[in-house]
Amino acid sequence: SIMANGTLKVSNIQTSSGSGTITIGQSGETITIPSGATQTGVGGKNTPYFEMSLSSNQTGLSDNTATKIQFDTSDLDSDSGVDVSTNYRYTVQSGDAGKYFLISTATGETASSDDNKDTSVFIYKNGSSVAKTEFETSSSSDAYRIGKTLYTIQNLSEGDYIETFIQINSSSNANTNIAKQGCRMSGFRFIE
Repeated sequence: SIMANGTLKVSNIQTSSGSGTITIGQSGETITIPSGATQTGVGGKNTPYFEMSLSSNQTGLSDNTATKIQFDTSDLDSDSGVDVSTNYRYTVQSGDAGKYFLISTATGETASSDDNKDTSVFIYKNGSSVAKTEFETSSSSDAYRIGKTLYTIQNLSEGDYIETFIQINSSSNANTNIAKQGCRMSGFRFIE
């Protein structure tokens, strides 16, 4: 063991045997990487990530029927998984499998005031609901517009796809709308 104070300048540190463990520092010490230095092979990035939104109200939904939200705007899409023109969903791309944090926000509205009996928002994975939130009013004090947010953590494989659905129950059984304000679906993969 050699003990010295000062700066060690080398281009490469390896074990003498060519394999094993290299320890830098000891318990209670802090290892500092100066600002401007680049580190590789440690940490990770929260990618892929995505966010989709609705540019205008989605109108004419059948009453009390789960309907896919047709997100038509891609706000963020790090790995080209967003589809805002055909299927209105996010699909996990090659090499992007892992645990994802997913969040959806949607607002249901009725054509007339005090007619929204309840609104449910769902996150679907591969065509099936994996998360749901619901807001129900009393029949004597219905609302006009109800917004809900839900989130889930899902283990996603390559090719899995995520969609958001909404179900709006009108007291008068009339057609309903999805309000564009705050209507979005987002997600990112956790660093593991």
